[in-house]
Amino acid sequence: MKYRALIVDDERIIVNGIMRLPIWLSLDIEPVPAMTGLQALELMEQCRFDLIITDIRMPEMDGLEFISQMRKVYPDIPTVVLSGYDSFAYAKEAIHYGVSDYLLKPISQLDLSDTITRIFHEIEEKKEARQQEEMLRGTVKQTIRDANAQQLENGLLGGPDNGRLDRLLGSGYILAECIPCEREEENLGGLNILLENIKQIVLGPRRDSRAVVTLFMGHVVFAVNQETMDFGRLLSGIREWSDKNEYPFSVSWIPVTSGDCLADRYSLLTRISSYRFYYDKFCILSEEETKSVEGEPCFNALEEAVKDGNAELALTEMEDVIYDLRRLNKSPEETRTYCARLYLLLAKYTNEHVRETGIVRLLMTSARTDFNGLAAMLRQLLTQWETDRSEKNQASFSSTVQKAMLYVHEHLSDEGLSIAAVAGTVLFIHPDYFGKLFKKETGIAFTRYVMDLRMDRAKKLIAEKPDIKVYELCEATGFGENPHYFSQVFRSCCGCTPSEYKRAMGNVKISF
Repeated sequence: MKYRALIVDDERIIVNGIMRLPIWLSLDIEPVPAMTGLQALELMEQCRFDLIITDIRMPEMDGLEFISQMRKVYPDIPTVVLSGYDSFAYAKEAIHYGVSDYLLKPISQLDLSDTITRIFHEIEEKKEARQQEEMLRGTVKQTIRDANAQQLENGLLGGPDNGRLDRLLGSGYILAECIPCEREEENLGGLNILLENIKQIVLGPRRDSRAVVTLFMGHVVFAVNQETMDFGRLLSGIREWSDKNEYPFSVSWIPVTSGDCLADRYSLLTRISSYRFYYDKFCILSEEETKSVEGEPCFNALEEAVKDGNAELALTEMEDVIYDLRRLNKSPEETRTYCARLYLLLAKYTNEHVRETGIVRLLMTSARTDFNGLAAMLRQLLTQWETDRSEKNQASFSSTVQKAMLYVHEHLSDEGLSIAAVAGTVLFIHPDYFGKLFKKETGIAFTRYVMDLRMDRAKKLIAEKPDIKVYELCEATGFGENPHYFSQVFRSCCGCTPSEYKRAMGNVKISF
């Protein structure tokens, strides 16, 4: 097959349930099981995997420790964490390891399939983007990739002999980076246009010999001499071009002096560029824009409002929290973590609805989402909570039990309907845990619930179709080709045989 996915969970029934998802075949993916983190690491030494799906709680090595060890050798493999715990500590550590998604159990087949589909579409997009960038870089070689550009790239990568750049650019120069607001893999054509226009603006018609422009890691990077170039005017020209063409991007810059390690300065420039997270339009960023305010955002008032069901106050408090997050100007990583923490806090009061709407997925993959996008999602979360609150308050059972009940109603005729099947392939939780949860909430055992529904259906069918045959009742209620067992169960549950039940209702004898 084209791809491989590694499924890591110590519960075989859960692994088997995930392995049987139809999505694998449709996406040409081979799922491979592993029962422990250690076994998973051994398998990864033998062959390449394109996706990891792992549980948190496992013997010998838990999921987070497995991810930690795996990341040392395979830092870029997309990873999905399955967890029965909404603890912020787990989520925070998962975010630290750069997981692609953090799904809280129970997980529906649809949600997990959607996650797998999304990740593999992203893999395909990145592969195509790399191919297009190589083509673009090949074009650039014919235009601006001269010796100076190569020397700049060498310095950015930590190569030796930065003195040549000092001689070219002077003892003090500006290093800058332009990054489009749109995702690079979606906008390679725009990147090419940006590259050509930055070249014209920076180098000028005379091709200034004390300036360098190149394409580096998918970004337009340039360096200009501070003495011969009016950098303020240069930035004004770049802004004017952006406004005129309605093409938003960020321009980050940092001074470089003689003796500085260019790679270190570029590392700092990259951190400055990350603050474009707070902007959705053209912006100019320097080290000044990265200064944060001491303190942390406080979620207590918002939590109390949600806990009390005060929607109006909750919406007001949410705006205060969003304002505070922006005012503090923490690093994008910290702010994303705060947003994830806020999500997990609010999830306690939303009957897990947000997991069903996919908000957690968006938060966990928020590397592509700017601050305004995250703020909009948090507002959406709270608005949806208010919309569904009255309905959710009327619900007698948790979403887990409701999902199970719905599945049972839709599959009563399935002979394989069992607590193990529902827990493992529908909810992805352990059968023992599900059985206890179902009994706690409904007051009856799951098997008794299923049997009662089957007998109710049988009685309804008898009433609707007087001449129905027992084998037809067996097929309709999940007993297959076992009429004798069906009759025994019917008698045990209803106090009479199917024939006696029909006679009691004034109908003719059932034919076998």
